Amino acid sequence: MKKKLLYILIMLVFCTVFTGCIKSIDTMTNEGYTSPKKTGTITATYEHNGVTREYILYIPEDLPEDSALVIGMHGYTSSPWTFKDNFGWDKVADENKFIMCYPQGANEVYNDYSHWNARLTLSTVDDVGFISELALHLAEEYKLDKDTIFATGFSNGGYMAYTLACERPDVFRAVASVSGLMSGYTWQSYNPYDLEAGEWLELSPSTPVPVCHIHGTGDLIVPIDGSVYLPAFAGGPSAEKMVRFWAGINNCSEVEVVQVSKNVEATRYINPDSNSQVWYYEYDGWNHYWPSEDYIVDKPSEINAQEIIWEFFSIYIS
Repeated sequence: MKKKLLYILIMLVFCTVFTGCIKSIDTMTNEGYTSPKKTGTITATYEHNGVTREYILYIPEDLPEDSALVIGMHGYTSSPWTFKDNFGWDKVADENKFIMCYPQGANEVYNDYSHWNARLTLSTVDDVGFISELALHLAEEYKLDKDTIFATGFSNGGYMAYTLACERPDVFRAVASVSGLMSGYTWQSYNPYDLEAGEWLELSPSTPVPVCHIHGTGDLIVPIDGSVYLPAFAGGPSAEKMVRFWAGINNCSEVEVVQVSKNVEATRYINPDSNSQVWYYEYDGWNHYWPSEDYIVDKPSEINAQEIIWEFFSIYIS
C-alpha cells in the first residue's frame, strides 16, 4: 500500500513538472509568443556575436499591433537609463503608442567607457549589427511594423544614427541626431570623393534615408562646424554641409525656413514627389545638451527635441 501511494505521489510530481515545462517552452517559441509583460519598463538582454548586450524597453498601455519602434542611443560614457529618465521619450511613446528601446553601448577597450562604434577608432564592436538585429528581433517579438523602425541618438548616439542610416537603410526608415555628426569613416565611406549630391545620386545604388538634425551653435564637445574635441570623432563634415548633402541625395527641391523660437531656426528640405524630408534645427548659443523643457541644465530649453523628432518620424507612418 505504501509503495502504491509513493508511486502515485511521484507520478503527480512528474506530471506537474512536465506540464510546467511544456508551458515554459511554449512561451519561448516564436510562434504564438506572448510577452510575459506587456506594458511599462522592461530590462532585457540580447546576445549578439557571442556577447550578451543589455537594453531597456518602454511599452505603453493599449499598444496596437503594427506599431512603430524607436531606438534611442545614449551619449559617450553614458547609459540607457540617462537617456530614458531625462529626455522625455516615454511620455512621447505613451501619447503616440509606439515602443521605445534604449540599448546599452559596449565598453571600449582602453578607458572602459560605454560608447557606440559609429566606425570610430575606439573599438571594433559591431554595433551596426547589434542594433539592426535587435530592432528586427523586437519588431518580430512584439508584432511591430518593420517599415516603421526609427533610430535617434544624442552625441555619440547621434553619430551612430547616421552610421545606421548609411549602412542599414533596409532596416531604418528615418533617423535623427541631436548634437552628433557623421564620423570621418562613415562620411568618407558613404561619400568617398566628397561629391556633390547630384554626383552621388548617379553613383550610389542605395536608397537615401530621411534625417532630422538638431544642434547648438555653442556646442563645445561636438562643435557644429565639424572641428574636433575628441580625436576619435574627427574627420566628418560640419552640420550644415552634412544636412545639405542629405537634402540633396533625398532629392529635396523645396525649402522652408521657420523661426521656431527666439534662438531656434528650423530649415526643412522637402521632396514633394516622395515626401522624403530633411530637417535641420539650429539652436543659437545652445551647448552640448539634449534640448527639452523637462531636462533643465544651465538654462531652460526653448524646444523639446523628442517632440520634434517624433513629428518628423510620423511623416513616414501611413
